[in-house]
Amino acid sequence: MSEHEAPPATRLSQVMFGFMATKALSEVAALKIADHLVNGPLYYVDLAEKASVAHKPLHRVMRVLASIGVFAEPHPGKYANTEVSELLRSDVPGSMRDMAVMITSESHWLPWGKLGDVIRTGDSGPQHAFGTDIFTWFQRDVNRAEWETFNAAMTSFSDVISEAVVGAYDFSGFKKIVDIGGGHGLFLKRILEKAQAATGIVFDLPGVVAGAEVGGNIEKVGGDFFKEVPAGGDCYTLKFIIHDWGDASSKTI
Repeated sequence: MSEHEAPPATRLSQVMFGFMATKALSEVAALKIADHLVNGPLYYVDLAEKASVAHKPLHRVMRVLASIGVFAEPHPGKYANTEVSELLRSDVPGSMRDMAVMITSESHWLPWGKLGDVIRTGDSGPQHAFGTDIFTWFQRDVNRAEWETFNAAMTSFSDVISEAVVGAYDFSGFKKIVDIGGGHGLFLKRILEKAQAATGIVFDLPGVVAGAEVGGNIEKVGGDFFKEVPAGGDCYTLKFIIHDWGDASSKTI
């Protein structure tokens, strides 16, 4: 063990209790705490008033997040944004707020709680938690808010990684690019900003692509990729799609 390396018990504890920090982060993201701190530090009582929550529990949560560097505590009980928490603001380029909200929302929190059953049976977490696959569960009317949270998170995630993808790969040699399971189309938009001679198709469930805001060089097509995908493309992209399905379904895709 090096001089600056934490002891094994400390490292194990950090992993063991990591879910608590994740949940704390997700909840303050949902409350838009970073947005409330945009004009400077606030005492926790004032911060709680802005967020319309109880001040003592918020104080405890903020202390946890300050202790791991997400927020700063420049004076006792007063909290401020850091470079990290700036990414939890809803109004900044590269915002990760929607992803932070989704990561412990019901759609993900409950299936991960079934990990033991997944390991024992090989069935998916959503199957154990909801009795069906996650996307069928999303389409139930009662889960509409969860569906909207998921789509917003996927869009924000695309914004984070798309720059790296288009920087690493040259798409300019293609004429028509089809993004399979492309959500609201942001990933494809970023590709076509670099491959300006190409056109594109964003393909996803009808209810998803209906909410896509894309330019005239992108066609929105709704459908089911287990049945068919749009023909005529000379490049097909799939971003964070295969991991949602078991081996047999992934081979079909």
